[in-house]
Formats: sequence, C-alpha cells, structure tokens
Amino acid sequence: MRVGQGRTWLAVGCLSVLLLACNADSDNDFPNENGTVPDADTDLEEAVLSRLNAFRTQPRRCGDDDFPAVAPVDWNGPLVRAAQAHSDDMARNNFLGHTGSDGLGPGHRIQAAGYRFSAWAENVAAGQETVEAAMQAWENSPSHCANLMSPNVTEVGVAVAFNRDSDFGSYWTMKLAAPQ
Repeated sequence: MRVGQGRTWLAVGCLSVLLLACNADSDNDFPNENGTVPDADTDLEEAVLSRLNAFRTQPRRCGDDDFPAVAPVDWNGPLVRAAQAHSDDMARNNFLGHTGSDGLGPGHRIQAAGYRFSAWAENVAAGQETVEAAMQAWENSPSHCANLMSPNVTEVGVAVAFNRDSDFGSYWTMKLAAPQ
C-alpha cells in the first residue's frame, strides 16, 4: 500500500492484510513476549520502538521495491489513541480491515484523535500473540514493509485489543504519520 492510499488485508495463516497493551474491556489477558500481560503502556511502546527503529536502520527489500535506511520514528499519543480505537472496534465487531465498523477509514481516525498529518500509513494484523509476531508479519509483507520503511513518516502509535470470543483473538493496529 502506498502511504495514505488503497487497502490490503493480513492475517497470518488466513488472509493477507495491510501495534497500549489493553483494549476497551478491563479483562485483557493478552500476553507479551514473556507470556505475561504488559503492566503499562511503556512496555508496548519500548517493544515497538526498539523493533521498528532497528528495522528502519538497515536498507530493506519490500517485495520488488528497495528502500534505503531511514530515520527512527517517535512514539505519539494521538496516534496510539487512533490505533487503540481501531483495534477495539475490530475486536468488538470481529473483523479485520482498514475501514471501521462506522465506515470511516484510517485518515479519519487519525484526525479524530486530534492529529493533523501530512502523511500517514496504517498496518493491521490479527491473531499474533506478541509484539514480535505482529512486527514479523508486517516485516514479511511487502506492502506493510513499505509502510515500515516509509521516509515520509516520523511518528508511530500501536495498539492491540483482545477478544477471546472472536475469530482471531488479538487485533493489532499500527499508525504511522508525519505532522503538518
């Protein structure tokens, strides 16, 4: 997916699609890489920033496209809120996609969170039990990899929501953007 355009679908083992450690419900028992529930938002922030910024330090081939190494990104609260809202929506309504149950797309959710952007991209995934697994799925998908390596984005927000009664169990959203 080009930044801000089109749609793609990813769910490991099921479909191909285009990362706050809690959902809207208080009984989120989603484990982190160590098999425990993250205690604070900083656990997810540190895990994502470490993995994503390490990934961005090396040139990458995403499908047929080559990307040079790019600058690291910073964590952004409004992007986290937009990501959490979408992950919660997907978990609550048992779907995986970029268009929300309200019919709104990624750019609208970012704006609704109070973020004025000049560029944006969104990655979603479902079924992964760890930050590592979600990041690996995005790194291995050409369109998601291109979003991770975009030189046009400078900030990120990631969230996961869990619903054990849904098809996938976990729903991840990564918002990448640059402010105006």
